[in-house]
Amino acid sequence: MAESVPETVPAAICIGEAMIMLAGEPDMPLEDVDTFRRSVGGAECNVAGGLAALGVATGWISRLGDDGFGEHDRRDLQARGAETCGVELEPGRPTALYVKESQDGRSRMHYYRSGSAAAAMDAAFLDRPEVRERLEQAKLVHTTGITAALSDSTAQMLDRLAEHEGFILSVDLNWRPALWRGKNPEPL
Repeated sequence: MAESVPETVPAAICIGEAMIMLAGEPDMPLEDVDTFRRSVGGAECNVAGGLAALGVATGWISRLGDDGFGEHDRRDLQARGAETCGVELEPGRPTALYVKESQDGRSRMHYYRSGSAAAAMDAAFLDRPEVRERLEQAKLVHTTGITAALSDSTAQMLDRLAEHEGFILSVDLNWRPALWRGKNPEPL
């Protein structure tokens, strides 16, 4: 389902991963959980939703799996007021998800993002007309270190994004050591 072109051009663009978050019942190990609560997670999604709530014309750009979780992510961002015309659906890859387990007042996250649609973003993704147009008109572009850590191709995409002129590039380090295990966090 194609989204209609918005009347207001986004002044802020957020680029990064959206994930489905499944939260188990509190104080219960995953093996005993029967019911999970679904919501949308992702640092760039949260920033896009926050900016939109403040009245800033905001767009969110990413790749999602062409699946029910991807459609839920897209609808959630739209409901929060973010424009999603730059989102690409990828039929061969899933939408990432994570499961939240809460026990003894502590939370543990279990991530399932390897091979996800967002991890397949690359420098050529920035050349897609829907993405290029939004970047050319943006005053602010926001991303995080999480996006850089998803894959070599997403890191290369962000290196190329940093070369763009005409907007302020905001990068939240959002350091997640587990995502960088076995990788070099230096620029490519």
